[in-house]
Amino acid sequence: MHKLLLSVMLALALAVGSAATAAASPTSYSDTVVGIETALPQGNTSTFAGFAFGQLPGPWTASVSYTSVPGAIIGGSFALKTSRFGVVKGSFDSNGGTITVFGPSSGSGFCTQTYEVVDTLSLSGPTTGSGSFHAILTHYGFVVDGHCQVFFATVSGTVILSF
Repeated sequence: MHKLLLSVMLALALAVGSAATAAASPTSYSDTVVGIETALPQGNTSTFAGFAFGQLPGPWTASVSYTSVPGAIIGGSFALKTSRFGVVKGSFDSNGGTITVFGPSSGSGFCTQTYEVVDTLSLSGPTTGSGSFHAILTHYGFVVDGHCQVFFATVSGTVILSF
C-alpha cells in the first residue's frame, strides 16, 4: 500500500513539475502588420499606425528613431492593443536594427522609395518578453528638381512577440 501511495505521489509530482515547466516556456505569437506613416518625420523619428492580423489581432502604433537612411534603428517604441493581453508594449533594440534601401523608382513624375526595416523588440508591459519586427516601408512621392519629394508612406510586414 505504501509503495502504491508513493508511486502515485511521485507521478503527481512529476506531472505538476512538467506542467509548471511547460507554463514557464514563452509562447510566440505571429501577426501580419500593415499601416501608414502618420506624420512627417520629426528629426530622425517617424511614427506609424495600423492593424495586426493573426494570433494577436488589433491596432498597433510605433515610433522609430533612426540614423540617416539607409542606416540603423537607434530606438523607438511599439504597442499592440490586444483583446487577450491588453496593450502589449515594447521598445526597439538600439543596437542591431537595420534599414536597407531596396531601391528607388520613378516614372512620369511619380516616385517610390522602398526599404526593408528589421529589428528586435524588448517587451515591457503588461508582460515581459521579446519580439521581432520585419517590414517593408514604401515612400510615395513626386519627382521635383530630380529628387523624390515624399508625401505618403506605407508599411507591411510581420511582428512576432514571445512572452
